[in-house]
Amino acid sequence: MKKIIYLSIFVFFTSLTSAQNKDNSKLGITDLAICTAAAMKSGYGIQTFTDWSETLEKRYHSIYPNLNAKELDLYTSERIKDKLNYLKRNGILTSFKFKEFYDNNCKSFYPK
Repeated sequence: MKKIIYLSIFVFFTSLTSAQNKDNSKLGITDLAICTAAAMKSGYGIQTFTDWSETLEKRYHSIYPNLNAKELDLYTSERIKDKLNYLKRNGILTSFKFKEFYDNNCKSFYPK
C-alpha cells in the first residue's frame, strides 16, 4: 500500500516538474509545503530549508494577511510538520529517500 501511495505522490510531482516553467510560484500551497518539508530532511543544509520556509511563509502571509508574525510563524511551522508526517506516512523515511524525493520533485522549483 505504501508503495502505491509513494508512486502516486511521485507521479503527481513528476507532472509538475515536467512543466516548462520551473518557477516555485507555480506550485500550489500544499506542494510548496511538501517541498519545504522535504528540503528540511534532504541533507542540503539549513540555507536550503530557510529559503523554502521563507517562501512558504510569504505565501501564507498573502493568504492570511491578518495573522501577526508569531501566528504566521506558528502556522507555517505546523504545516511543515504536517507535511513531514505526510511524507513519512507515505514511505519516505530515510535521509536518502528525502533527498531523492526532493531532487526529483522540488529541486527545480528552488526559491530564487
